[in-house]
Amino acid sequence: MTTPVLDFEGRVVGRQQQLAELRAAVEKAGRAGGGCTLLSGISGVGKSTLMQAFGAEVAGRNCVFAYGRYQDGAAAPYSALGDALGSIVRSMEATGAAERDRWRADLISEMSALTGILEALVPELAEVLGPGPQVADLDAADARRRLQRAAIRLVSTTASYRPVILAIDDLQWADRDSLLLLSELLTVSVRNVLVLGAHRAGEFDPTAAGLTSVGLRRIDVAPLSRKDLEELLAAVCGRGVELGDVAAEFHHRTRAIRCRSVSCCIARNGKERSFPSAPGGTRPGTCVS
Repeated sequence: MTTPVLDFEGRVVGRQQQLAELRAAVEKAGRAGGGCTLLSGISGVGKSTLMQAFGAEVAGRNCVFAYGRYQDGAAAPYSALGDALGSIVRSMEATGAAERDRWRADLISEMSALTGILEALVPELAEVLGPGPQVADLDAADARRRLQRAAIRLVSTTASYRPVILAIDDLQWADRDSLLLLSELLTVSVRNVLVLGAHRAGEFDPTAAGLTSVGLRRIDVAPLSRKDLEELLAAVCGRGVELGDVAAEFHHRTRAIRCRSVSCCIARNGKERSFPSAPGGTRPGTCVS
C-alpha cells in the first residue's frame, strides 16, 4: 500500500522524461533478468511524489507495486522491506479468485518451509499460508542468509504472475541488512522484477551499499523549472492574474523549487490565500521554506 507524502490532487508536472525512463525500466526488467533504477535528488524535490505517481500508474497496468520507506533513526532492521513484502501479499489477496488461488498454491509450494522465517517481518504471509515450521536457532549470518532466501522466493514467485516493482524510499537511511538483501536480489537477477530506489543526493553511495547490478540506472530528479512550477500552481489553484508573479517569486526566493515548499504553503494558508488570483491577497512567497 502506498501512502502519498505530498498530494497535488494526483498531478505530476515536469517529470515526463523520468516517467518514460521508469516505464522503459519495467519493460526491460521483463525482457532481461530484472533491473535496478535509483532516483536521486535533493530533499523535498519530489522523489517520493514521482515514485508514488509511477506506482499508481503501474498498479493500474496489472503490476505489483510494493512500496516501503525508511525513516531516519529507525531501529528495526528491514522495516521498509517488511512493508513492501507485506504489500505483495495484499496484492495477491486482492486479485480475482481463480488467479489468487493459483498464486497462493504456488506460494505454499515454494515457501512452505520458509514461511516461519518471514513470520515476524511479513505477518500477512502467515495469515494467508498458515504458520510455518518452527525456525531453529541460527547464528546471525545464517539467519540473515535464510531470510534473504525466503524474501527472494516470495518476490520471484510473485514475478511469475505479474511484474514486480520493489520500491524502496529514502535508501540513505536503510540498515545494512536491508542493503545486503537488496544486493542479493540483484545478484540473483529475477526476471520481471525492478528494484526502484530513491535517495537524497550526496547521502547514499550505491556502490558502497552493494547495489552494483549491471543494469543499474540512475535518474536525477531536478528541481522544477519556473514553467513547470507555474503549471503546477495553475493545476492546483487555477489560473489567476498574479500566477506568473507568484511562480516567479517562488523561483527567485528558493532558487531550487521543491515540491515540499509548495505543499507547505498550500497546507498553511489554503489555495486562495497562498496563491492569490487578484490584487490585495497575501503576497507571493510568504510561505517559502
